Amino acid sequence: MAQVASLQTLYLQIEYANTPSAVLGVSENASETEVHDAYRAIALKIHPDKAPSENLREIHTSRFQKLQAAHVTLTKAREINPYVQTTSRNQVLAPWSQCGL
Repeated sequence: MAQVASLQTLYLQIEYANTPSAVLGVSENASETEVHDAYRAIALKIHPDKAPSENLREIHTSRFQKLQAAHVTLTKAREINPYVQTTSRNQVLAPWSQCGL
């Protein structure tokens, strides 16, 4: 598992991410375990209850909500259809597209 970055780096990573996988800092075709591990590591750092001050609690809350949304997006797509694969542009590929049909 990758080392979790500093809080400021995490804030920027989450704030300026374009895709759910970028929010979590994983590759587009990361396994379910990698997605879960990345989510857990970041969530433990930026959970609103861990905010050192009341001012930072609001920042932690907004970043945590975005983190949760990214995690749900990546895990729900696999739960709905485990055969779904995504390309680097987050487009869904049908399972038969790999067969040359």
